[in-house]
This record gives sequence, structure tokens and C-alpha cells, in this order.
Amino acid sequence: MMLIFNDYQSAYIANAVISLNMRLGGDITVKWAEIQQREDGKHMIPKPDIEFMDNVPNGYVEEK
Repeated sequence: MMLIFNDYQSAYIANAVISLNMRLGGDITVKWAEIQQREDGKHMIPKPDIEFMDNVPNGYVEEK
């Protein structure tokens, strides 16, 4: 399952929030996933388990 975003900044913010929710590091330099760009220009990251989605902005446009 992937979270898909219209722009890189929205994907970056969601990735940072998920990383902090997972307690992957003490700051936002440790990331949950690499942000990938699709051919249509949208950006995506893997969707984590629901317990790590707290406070993730609703910037994603679709889930696949």
C-alpha cells in the first residue's frame, strides 16, 4: 500500500511525521522511507501500519 502525494513537500512532511511516530530517531533526519517520484510527477511513500499515522497531514491524494 502506498500513500501518493501531488508534491514532494507534502510527501516529505508525512514521511517526517511517520518517522517520528515510529521513534526512528531523535530528529527528522531519520526517515521512514525514500520518497519516490512517479512518471506522472506525483510522489509516493509506503503506507505504514495505522498506529504510525497519527498527526500525518491529509496531504495524500490516494492510496494504492
